[in-house]
Amino acid sequence: MSVIFEMESPLRTPYQLHQLEFGNGEGPTIALVAGMHGNELNGIHSLNMLISVLRMQKIRGRVLLYPLVNTFGADECNKRFPFDQNDINGAFPGNPNGHPAQRIAAALYEATAQADICIDIHSGAAHVRELPQVRAPISGLALEYARAMKLPVVWKRKGEYFSQRGLVACWRQREQIALHVIGGRGVTLDNSLCSMMASGFSNLLAYLNVTTAMSSVQETIEVTKQEIEVHRAVCGAFFVPEVRVGEQVQRGRLLGYLQSPIGGERIDEVRAMNKGIIMTLRANPLVHAQELLVRIACIS
Repeated sequence: MSVIFEMESPLRTPYQLHQLEFGNGEGPTIALVAGMHGNELNGIHSLNMLISVLRMQKIRGRVLLYPLVNTFGADECNKRFPFDQNDINGAFPGNPNGHPAQRIAAALYEATAQADICIDIHSGAAHVRELPQVRAPISGLALEYARAMKLPVVWKRKGEYFSQRGLVACWRQREQIALHVIGGRGVTLDNSLCSMMASGFSNLLAYLNVTTAMSSVQETIEVTKQEIEVHRAVCGAFFVPEVRVGEQVQRGRLLGYLQSPIGGERIDEVRAMNKGIIMTLRANPLVHAQELLVRIACIS
């Protein structure tokens, strides 16, 4: 492990950006980044799971890992960098002379530039739990690599869905391959979902002949925005789910219901309109009108 960037802080020890490197350089280079948001713990754990596998493998090429970018944010369970409340993943390509988040982004952007592929790993927001999924372009080599991970869901999305100041968007602007992987829920640790993501990274490395062993293979569903069924709250209420993330549901299945938070009067039922897999599920039961409750990856 090496420190590739250091920045003074007024009261704490200096901020440090850590890089772990595996391999001999005789092949492709893959960069995997997690922990840009300090309250998203699942990417951190999934990369640490991957590290335990890489230590037992002969690596052809290079694997660069950045398991925890926003160390100070993680210390406070804060999504943003706590000094100035800026989002590191909204500060790319960065500025070495800018505010702290821009300086961190610039160092990370420069470090990952040597890679052939970059994987940016996140948890879902604190109020939802996400089935591990890779969000990829609708065609091309990046989609091929997304499929190679064999995660439960490949969500094919156009470029405008990504923040233009984010790491993935900046990589794509310079015509390099970058993928966005998301799984679990912010603030909490979902160990089984972390294991799925770590297996997905292992599968991609094996597909690229960087390692020899593939992890467990599971069925993958590919969807576009039009193939995702979305349910939102009809009013402010208390949402009680009747399904779990990753569960396959049939048309008409009760997904959950809205009730009054005081008294428990049932207000509305949420039912599946199509057969599919639960890919996103509300975790915080208190909802406002039009807040997300459930996403289903539809099976045709």
